[in-house]
Amino acid sequence: MGKKKVLFVDDEPMIVKIMKSRLEANNYEVFTALSGQEAIELALGQKPDLILLDILMPDLNGYEVCGRLKSNPRTKEIPVIMFTALQEDECKERSEEMGAVEIIRKPFVGDLVRAIRKVFEQEFSSQ
Repeated sequence: MGKKKVLFVDDEPMIVKIMKSRLEANNYEVFTALSGQEAIELALGQKPDLILLDILMPDLNGYEVCGRLKSNPRTKEIPVIMFTALQEDECKERSEEMGAVEIIRKPFVGDLVRAIRKVFEQEFSSQ
């Protein structure tokens, strides 16, 4: 089986660079997007196994992106983990309403890697 494909979406280039490197070091094939629209296009074109999605972005926010992906038959089954620097409880509720499997608060590097492994382990156990 090949490497799992992960799409990482954040509008902060330095975070994208750091997380791409960290995820590749954990043996994932990583695609990155710096905007919500770019994320949707990459999700449709690359069909990642998992999408890691920031909530706060300037064009389409993470909720809008997640909602569009979950309403599209081609991307609705892709698990989405959302992340944010916000500390509000409503972020968790809204993320779940949009179809995200988990939400993580920034800073998150270790938490994110653990959440990715958890999603992929659940995927294997349900097959």
